[in-house]
Amino acid sequence: MPVKLPGAILKVAGIGAVATYEEYRGKGFMKLELDAAGKIMREDGYDISWLNGDRKRYGYFGWENSGRLLKYCITERMTKGIDTKEFTYKKYSGGSKDLKNIIKMHEKDGLGLKRTLADNKLCFGRLRRTTVLALKGKKPAAYINFSKNKWLNDAGTVLEYGGDLKALKALIRRIIDINKYKEIEVFSPPFFNRYTELFVSIASYSILRNDGMIKIIDLKSALKKFTGQMSKKIRGLNLKKTSVTLEIPELCQQATLEIGKTVKVTDKEAKLKISLNRRDMVRFLFGYSKLSDDFNLDVKYSALNIVLPLDVYMTRLETV
Repeated sequence: MPVKLPGAILKVAGIGAVATYEEYRGKGFMKLELDAAGKIMREDGYDISWLNGDRKRYGYFGWENSGRLLKYCITERMTKGIDTKEFTYKKYSGGSKDLKNIIKMHEKDGLGLKRTLADNKLCFGRLRRTTVLALKGKKPAAYINFSKNKWLNDAGTVLEYGGDLKALKALIRRIIDINKYKEIEVFSPPFFNRYTELFVSIASYSILRNDGMIKIIDLKSALKKFTGQMSKKIRGLNLKKTSVTLEIPELCQQATLEIGKTVKVTDKEAKLKISLNRRDMVRFLFGYSKLSDDFNLDVKYSALNIVLPLDVYMTRLETV
């Protein structure tokens, strides 16, 4: 699962669709499988591993709740009055021309996974998912991939979207109308993006939540991939140069963040050092609020409060 970051591609290994016959449970096979998967991840040079699952079960193996995701609740009432007549609408049914237009709109945003044509065919061919396009004349202007909410009969879940904002707004209302939904949930990156103002304007409320679970495979390599994202956060702040070494003793891994005009990752050990177990380091790096909310940090570590947490974003359509 290659995740796009500013100036880098993060190598992420996903684990999903796991099940065991009842008669084979409790015999240690899960541990054998996860140990084997971890060995493959290390040997193949992955940065982190991502999954959804039970915190107690997978926490034992190093995964921890992490990542940030913003969920908007958009109701029938909030979207009443949105004009849908300016556009025509069609359901995507696997046509190559429509798929190429969807890919073009998706890649314009630069978010989510780095997908091949085959990846896109698989994503948009997933069962119990529907993709609808809004057209301006004959030209596709926006798309939405959605499914019925598995908990509520009169609600939907938007898994991916893209395109012109006016067309997307009309398409949201169209989906609510056609499916007689009372509400739909739309997921978005936790940081400002070109869709933020649109969703804020038509949402009843929003929730910041954990995205899934992360396990650190290679601390130094992962941090290097995030230097572009961290540097963007401190641009123009003229911070006093701070170096902090981050260490995970049980993995025998450490790396130093040098924070100044930009952020760099080096091997040089700093005077300031933070040593955490692998699960706490996940919380430290990939939490869903600023560090000072979850950790009792001395003022000398204040620069970390600006560059962290790190954001890994995948659309709901891309996750396992």
